[in-house]
Amino acid sequence: MTRLRFKLKDESIVDKDVLEHIDGVLGTANVSGIYQVIIGTNVDQMYDEIQNNYLKGKTAKEDTTKKDGIVSRILELVSSTLSPLIPAIMGAGFISIMLALFTQLGILASDSQTYVILNGIANCVYYFFPVLIALSLASRLKVNQIFAVVSACFLLYPDFINMFQGGETAVSFLGIPVMFATYSKQIIPIFFSVFCQKYIEKVVYRFTPKVIRTMVGSGIILILTVLVTIVVLGPFGDLLTQGLNAVVYFVVDTCGWVAIPIMSFLNPIFL
Repeated sequence: MTRLRFKLKDESIVDKDVLEHIDGVLGTANVSGIYQVIIGTNVDQMYDEIQNNYLKGKTAKEDTTKKDGIVSRILELVSSTLSPLIPAIMGAGFISIMLALFTQLGILASDSQTYVILNGIANCVYYFFPVLIALSLASRLKVNQIFAVVSACFLLYPDFINMFQGGETAVSFLGIPVMFATYSKQIIPIFFSVFCQKYIEKVVYRFTPKVIRTMVGSGIILILTVLVTIVVLGPFGDLLTQGLNAVVYFVVDTCGWVAIPIMSFLNPIFL
C-alpha cells in the first residue's frame, strides 16, 4: 500500500497545492471518486496517526444522498482488499531480490538448504495468495473469515489438485463435471467464492434452526461454497484471469514502450 484513500462528501474543500507540499506527501490522485494521497512506504504510520489523532472514537456515517457507480465500488473493494496484503508482497519481493543478489555474488548456492527455505518463505506468499485474499475480503464483506479461508485452502488442497493429474483426468461431483484450474497466485476466483459465501450464509442461517446452526449450518455453508466455487465460479474466474493476462501480454508485446503509460494509467486503481 502506498496511498491513503479518502471518500469525500465535498471534494471542493481539498486544497491540492497545500496538500502536495506537506512533508511526506508525494502527490495526489482522484480515481473513480476516491481521493488518493500518495505517501509511499510510510503509509501505515501515516494511517495510524490519522486514526489515533483525528478519528479515534468516531464512526463514519453513511451518505445516502449519493450512490457510487458499480465500477467505483468494485475498484474500491478490490483496492481495500489488496491494501493490507501489500507489506507481505513487498517482503516477499525483498527476499527474492536478496536471494538473486546472493546467488549472483556466489554467497549462496541455489541448491543449498538455506536458499530453499528462504525461497519458500517468499514463494508461499504468492502460492497461498488466495487464502490471504479470502481473509481480507471476508473482513470487508463481513462474512465468516474462517469459512472463507477454508474454501480458499481447499482450492490448494493437494488431494484435490492431484485428482486431475495435471488436467488429464476428468473429475466430477455427483455427475457434475469439475473443470481443472490452477488457483495458486490467483485473485479473481477467490473473490467470486467469498461473494458467493456471503449470500449462501444468509440463506442457510435463515432456514437453519439455531439449535443445529453451529454444526449443520456451518457444514452446509462450507459444502455449498466450495462446490459452487469449483464447479462454476472458480473455472470462470480462472478464464477471466487468463484473458486479462493475455491482454496485458498483448499490450506489452505489441505496444512496446507505449505500454508504460498505459500501465501507469491503471496503476493508481490498484496500488
